[in-house]
Order: sequence, then structure tokens, then C-alpha cells
Amino acid sequence: MAVARQTCLRFRDSGSAPSGLSAVCRDGLWLWVAGDEAPQLERLAESPDGASYADARSFRLGDVLDLPEGPDEEVDVEGLDRSSDHLWLVGSYSRTRREVRSKDTEAEAVDRLATVRSHANRHVLARLPLAEGRDGAVPVRSTTGADGVERAAALLDGGVGGLADQLSLDQHLAPFLAIPSKDNGLDVEGIVALGDTVLLGLRGPVLRGWAVVLAPPSPRRARAVGPADARVRPAGPPDVLPGPGRAGGPRSLPRRRRHHRAGRSDDGP
Repeated sequence: MAVARQTCLRFRDSGSAPSGLSAVCRDGLWLWVAGDEAPQLERLAESPDGASYADARSFRLGDVLDLPEGPDEEVDVEGLDRSSDHLWLVGSYSRTRREVRSKDTEAEAVDRLATVRSHANRHVLARLPLAEGRDGAVPVRSTTGADGVERAAALLDGGVGGLADQLSLDQHLAPFLAIPSKDNGLDVEGIVALGDTVLLGLRGPVLRGWAVVLAPPSPRRARAVGPADARVRPAGPPDVLPGPGRAGGPRSLPRRRRHHRAGRSDDGP
């Protein structure tokens, strides 16, 4: 695929730049980005000439969400999208297998390869309300819009009633939930939000060369006693929408006049 252009992202210093940039969302003059390690978002402003983004500001996810493993464990954000007054984000939902180190004996290597871990903070689909501050949009726990309606941060995690539980009932995806992402297990890596409807692109699993896009049911509006209690719950099993993906599933779900592409660009939609 030809590169249309390259854009420079300028952070305050090398230490403030996210490690392993994994999600990007263009939002007018703003650019929201996230890395796959630190549990935070970065918002950058477009330069007057449109050639770069700078003036980065960081937002800790733990300040606006009650994360399952606490505010300091990685979320592995793999998708961002803005819809109306909300910013949506999704974690990878992936499991990991321990790596073999060069110093390991054969027995140690075999033992490490048998260890598969689940990370609750990665099992996150979140909807963050945005409030207009002095210097632009800011994610908050709750805010009241001009219409007088309170909007609260909402979280769908991997617990009871979560997305992983729903997928455990799916005949296509259930066998892959316990498999690490790098072994063709579950690996969410893209999101598109249209109102309260979201589409999730799976890098894995790939089923006989077919990539998968999930269409979870539209969540109920979250009405919480307190913002921290807000939850978004699926009303039923997600729809599975297959698409060609011989080189792996979608790494993102770009908007194209409300059409969403997945898989290799030369393999079809």
C-alpha cells in the first residue's frame, strides 16, 4: 500500500511519548493516540500548516474509569474513535504466553511456554464523555451537556456479562478465547463507533483465511448512581461478520463514508 504522507508527532520529550503507538483517532484539529503499555491517552493539536501535531496532553485512564486491575496496569489500547460527545476505546482482549529467554534451560523454556496469562485491564471496551475545556475536549468521568442530560463514563469489562463471556457462546470464536493472541487467539485491534453502535475488528483469530469483524448489540444507555458505577452491557451475542484476511485480520477499521474495511487492501472489503 502506497504511503500518502507522513505526519510528525511532537511530544514534550522522549520520556512522554507513548511506547509502541497502537491506536490513533483524528478528531478535527486534535489527534488522540494511545500506546500499548501505559494506561493513558495522549491528545495532540494540529500545527497551523497541518504538517505535524504537537502540544501533547496526557490523560490517565484510571482518573475517568475504574479499571479491573487498577489504574497502573496496562490496558493495551488498540482502537480509538470519536462519536458525538464520546470517545470510545477498546483493549486487545488478548492473552499472552511467556517468552523464552536466552539463558533458559530446555526444561525452563518448556515450562515458560506452558504459562498463559490473562490480563483483566485488556478486557475493556469504554465510552468516555468529552467535556470542552479551555484548551479543547477533555475526557471526564461525567459531564452535563447543553441538553441537560448527564453523560457518564461507561465500561464493558471481561467479567460476568462482558464481551468475552458473550463470545464464549459463539461457535466460531469460543475455541480461541484461551489461546494467546500471537498464536491466533483473540486479538481486538480496531473500532468504529456510530452513535451507540460499535464495530470491533479482530486481528485474530483468522478462520481459514477469513478475518472477523464483531458487531456487538447496541449497549443500553448507562444510568449510574455515581459515575464510577456506569456499565455498558451487551444485550445478546455479537454478530460475526467475516471478511477476507489471508494476511491476518484487520489492524484498524477506517471510516469510508460509513463503509468499513478489514483485512488486506487487495483482498476485498
